[in-house]
Amino acid sequence: MTASLSIVRGASGTATITVNDQGGFSASVDLTVSGLPVGVTAGFGVNPTSGSSVLTLTASSSAAAGTAYVTVTGASSGVTATTTFALTVIAPGFTLSVPPLALSVYEATPATATITVNYQDGFTGSVNLSVSGLPSYVTASFSPTPTTGSSVLTLAWAGFPTGSNAFYLTITGTSGGLTASTFLFFDIDLPYFDFSAAPSSLTIVAGTSGTSTLSATPELGYTGKITLTPYDLPSGVTASFSPNPMASTSVLTLTASSAAALGTTSFSIQGVGSNIAGHVNIALTVAPSPCDLHRNGNITAADVQMIINEALGVTPVVYDLSGTGVVNVLDVQIEINAALGFGCTAK
Repeated sequence: MTASLSIVRGASGTATITVNDQGGFSASVDLTVSGLPVGVTAGFGVNPTSGSSVLTLTASSSAAAGTAYVTVTGASSGVTATTTFALTVIAPGFTLSVPPLALSVYEATPATATITVNYQDGFTGSVNLSVSGLPSYVTASFSPTPTTGSSVLTLAWAGFPTGSNAFYLTITGTSGGLTASTFLFFDIDLPYFDFSAAPSSLTIVAGTSGTSTLSATPELGYTGKITLTPYDLPSGVTASFSPNPMASTSVLTLTASSAAALGTTSFSIQGVGSNIAGHVNIALTVAPSPCDLHRNGNITAADVQMIINEALGVTPVVYDLSGTGVVNVLDVQIEINAALGFGCTAK
């Protein structure tokens, strides 16, 4: 006979027991079986037999699952012989699968995954599905449940993510006393915006203004206005935005006073939207005013005196503020106006 036999709970299996005569033996042999697991019964087609007999093993629906070693004994007129085989009782069951095992979604849109029930060894029941490991701001539903084939799991957002946005979910299926589970990893890609400035580097003269256009490109369904705030502006430089908050673009106007700190520095603009923030760095060079003759960041009486000296011919002509080719009363007036805070109108 075979060295092993497998049967499913609620089903039967057979093995042929053969009597091999030796030394002229020809009598009938009585067959018995021992070592059967709980819930398994045995019957012989022919017993006693002088040739072969079919052993039928029947496992009840509650038979003990697992492998047992069953012994068949033949006896005749004081002579006995045995054979042993492995009997495995298989419990019908199911597994769950969810392709893919990882799900990447963005916050504004529900996500779905198909849960499939894989039947094994004659299982025919329906399976109730549940999920655990959900964060508080995500809800889950199955359609349908219970199911006899597959079910669509829908994850919907009930609030904005806090803390971690990556999770392992456990999907559990139950049917009667049977349980199976599978895992689903999912992470939430939050809506965001790409923040930029053009130009991202500019030069303005002390006492004048310059502009840069800020742009926000929405990603993954981002919507909402963005509030703009400057940080680390150099001394004497102010910033204004039009508009603020912005939807997609805003014009940044930088104004450097006549006393603004000269040189190159970097500052940032922060944009704060709906639960997300971005920033962009801008390089700013503040150049001295043409009227700042001493190049010290201030236009004072000393600068006025310098241009007067040139106009009177006391010193060589260096600063032709009016662009006339000579230094005269026009240049002196331009310098005086700048010193009084009316701005430098040098050409």
